[in-house]
Amino acid sequence: FILSAGHKCMALYAVLADQGYFEEEILWTYNTFNTKVSMHPDEKALPGLEFPTGSLGHGLPVGQGMAHIAKLDKKDYRVFVMLGDGESAEGSVWEAVMSAAHHKLDNLIVIVDRNGLQVNGKTSEIMNTDPLEEKYKSFGWEVTTINGHNFDEIYHALSLVPFKKGKPSAIIANTIKCKGLPFAEAKFEFHHWHFSEDEIDNAIKDVENCCREELCKIG
Repeated sequence: FILSAGHKCMALYAVLADQGYFEEEILWTYNTFNTKVSMHPDEKALPGLEFPTGSLGHGLPVGQGMAHIAKLDKKDYRVFVMLGDGESAEGSVWEAVMSAAHHKLDNLIVIVDRNGLQVNGKTSEIMNTDPLEEKYKSFGWEVTTINGHNFDEIYHALSLVPFKKGKPSAIIANTIKCKGLPFAEAKFEFHHWHFSEDEIDNAIKDVENCCREELCKIG
């Protein structure tokens, strides 16, 4: 798994800490001087990281290379890459998309977090990457679109990959930025959130309530 949209790394850090790669206390030093958990993953700072995804658009080319090597070495592992829709404006993304289809890399799966926002505004206004489904299809990929907050749909889509033998798979996940935080939902200003300590507890409660509501929807 490569988190190409490296600025979403808090989720990755939390998973790695939960799996015992490092102590959870490290998470509370996020984005401070000399921290090991910076705003983008640094493979030299933490165990469990193999690739720095600080510059957007680099994760998919690396993932495509890994998937290609697997085919050449006759290995059966798969490569999952998560992209942002703002990141999808990078030209290197589409070079990798084209190459993956050409080499029939059905062991490569892309998940696009399509929340419609990036660091300084709406993707539709800054650099419109839609229609993503048609773009991937035109390059020779098999594509499905899901609600990125619906666990049933996520599980179902991941259970079906590859969608078609000989073709890479793309999952376009429609999401809401800062889902679960009423004061921040769908606001690009919260791409960076410099929170105060008294905001943390309320934010955690909001997200926990949102998670419970989503889990209750699972059939």
